[in-house]
Amino acid sequence: MNTPYIFQMMNRITISMLAAIALLAVQPLSAATIVKNYEEGSKAAGKNGYIVFAYGANWDPTGLQVCKKHMESAAVKEAAGDAAMWTVPFYQLPNDEQKIDQGIKWGSLPQPHVFSSESYPGLLLFDKNGINYATINGAVVQKGTPEEVATKVKSAIDGKLKRDEIMARADAAQGAEKAKLLLEAALIPGLNRPEKIVEAIKAADPQNSTGAASVLTYEPSAKAEAYSEKTLAETIADMEKLLEQPFWQPEQRQSMYAIMIGKLHKEGQYEDRAKIRELARKMRELNPDSLFGRSSVVVERTWGGQIDYETGWSPICLPPGGGLVQIVGRVPISNPGRYTVTFVKTGGADLRVLAVEVHRGNTKVGADEHSCVVQYPKKEEEADPKKRTPRRLGARSEGKDEANVYTVNIPKGKDITLHVRVENGGNSYGRIVIRKK
Repeated sequence: MNTPYIFQMMNRITISMLAAIALLAVQPLSAATIVKNYEEGSKAAGKNGYIVFAYGANWDPTGLQVCKKHMESAAVKEAAGDAAMWTVPFYQLPNDEQKIDQGIKWGSLPQPHVFSSESYPGLLLFDKNGINYATINGAVVQKGTPEEVATKVKSAIDGKLKRDEIMARADAAQGAEKAKLLLEAALIPGLNRPEKIVEAIKAADPQNSTGAASVLTYEPSAKAEAYSEKTLAETIADMEKLLEQPFWQPEQRQSMYAIMIGKLHKEGQYEDRAKIRELARKMRELNPDSLFGRSSVVVERTWGGQIDYETGWSPICLPPGGGLVQIVGRVPISNPGRYTVTFVKTGGADLRVLAVEVHRGNTKVGADEHSCVVQYPKKEEEADPKKRTPRRLGARSEGKDEANVYTVNIPKGKDITLHVRVENGGNSYGRIVIRKK
């Protein structure tokens, strides 16, 4: 036998095997199978179950096209792993033929109700038992890329695997520990809440010592309605007592702050606006990107009794009996130095300003203290106030020290704020000019 020939053949086989192994290494371990209906899907699906792409069959002209774009993409196929995927029609007022078509595609999977709040086109993810554990729809499906949809699909599948692991540990636990694990499983983001999870938590922790049942049954609107008839003092006391409990989720805590803020705004005095500012800041710190977090900025400015630099002052900003008001907004102070602050009346009554103060935290570190009655600017000064010196803007001076310009030193520091001390509130409107000297 030709020995060199044998070695050549072995080398070729080895090289071919290595090439095949390398090719496999760059391929996904598994990719979803696209099928036509539930019957085919039930045979093809692996542990990741089913993903159905639902579209409005007789009312959405682009739904099927959008579903196919995502379903047939390599990104979504890879993210879905060993799941079976297919498109399913969702008819409004279907005829007999359409009912048959819809029934074949959906099979034994539960169909959304005709008046479902879910939007289409959308992805419904089911496990092998036919339980819809996640739904992906809205802008990410209608306007997003297949890669963005794939990210959502992978997150949902990973979340489901994590929940299965937690539920397995919960099955082996008892009492409070079981309740905590069930709550953890129920709160995994992006997943639909498991059926009868609240009942299971209550059975494990009948005294609600963990608060897990309260977390899952908390309704912000119902809570707000319950406190609509209570006094301000009762509401604040009850809410603060509730907030002492460690189990509330960030959004639930934000809603409690919102209830207190609403009550303070409706029934509180001007002095209570400091509390509004405090609660708005706490709300924002919990999650600045949430709906509550974003709205807290507006709440702090409009209900917190502060002068907004962009919009100036109005009666809602001014304490009726006089006092200290903070200037907020995009105050044009970029560097430490000497700044002038000028007040320009735009409507309503005259305003008497007593001082402009600089604070570091809660400590006053500087001030220009003199009295000035802020009135309408003179006619010739209204045209272009930037060409005039701030000292002459909008004031009727009662003496040299009462001119409508306040000069303060602004030190370096993130906690530096500007405040205005007024003698009275009243029905006054105006704006503020701040310039570096």
